[in-house]
Amino acid sequence: MEKTIFQINGMDCPSEENLVRVKLDGVAEIRHLDFDIPNRQLTVFHDGQLDQIEFRIDELDLDSKAIRTEEAVDASFVDDHRSQRNLLWIVLAINFGFFAIEITTGLISGSMGLIADSLDMLADAKIAAAIEAGEFANLPGAGKPLDLGEDPLVPEDLRVAWRILKNSGFVPPEIVERRERVALVGLLATIEDEGERRRAAARLALLEARREDAGARSGLPASYRGALLDKLGR
Repeated sequence: MEKTIFQINGMDCPSEENLVRVKLDGVAEIRHLDFDIPNRQLTVFHDGQLDQIEFRIDELDLDSKAIRTEEAVDASFVDDHRSQRNLLWIVLAINFGFFAIEITTGLISGSMGLIADSLDMLADAKIAAAIEAGEFANLPGAGKPLDLGEDPLVPEDLRVAWRILKNSGFVPPEIVERRERVALVGLLATIEDEGERRRAAARLALLEARREDAGARSGLPASYRGALLDKLGR
């Protein structure tokens, strides 16, 4: 068995560590990964296949290079994966037990909150079990940074226009008016001049009327429209 030490200058937080782990997950010759985040180093214990390991790490474009390769004399990590696997299954069993208790209690008491929480626990357990079984290994794009340059929810033929508006600092009129309403509410609490107070109150009433009219035409309930615009304006 050999160990190779890599200097990965772009690995400065657990997010990059996870990227490296996912990228190297399919290499059967790797026995253990030892991460040193403060020094941005990775020690790979492996049985050959160094070229494949280097290639996969280089694909992440994290400014990496192999420092040295030498014989591994410490194999104390051999049982680490087995013990971690056993611990995971114990945790999953406990999680499933709580799920059974919670969903039973929810069904008996008619509590939708308990039922929803129990289903959330079940989903977490199934995802963890799928990860351990390797069902998420080697998926398309695994180990690669997300491309956040494009919004997948925007139609492809509109993305250029949206990008231009975004880079120009464009804000939808509804959000601009929402911010103005918030500012006017705060301003009304401080205005002492009666004339200015009336003008500010009239402007606020106009903006509120516009919001109600826009919401009525959209078919959304008034309470939901207000909450939605407030959320989008934050």
